[in-house]
Amino acid sequence: TGDEVRWGFEHLQLDPARVEALGAKDLFHSINVTWDNHEGDGRVTFQQWDGGKWKVVSGWIAPDWAFLRPIIEKS
Repeated sequence: TGDEVRWGFEHLQLDPARVEALGAKDLFHSINVTWDNHEGDGRVTFQQWDGGKWKVVSGWIAPDWAFLRPIIEKS
């Protein structure tokens, strides 16, 4: 049901240690969805293909929410 899906998302918490334990290190930072924050922390990292594998070429970059939030709300 819709309520069960909502409950599942609101209780899905994957911190960086759990992400690594799942074998997804560097794929995404973390997931912690709440009713008032369904976007997560918004961090991104960049990877580059070297001809044989993906290579992480940046650290985790956090968004500038003070700059972005007004743009998002206006759209």
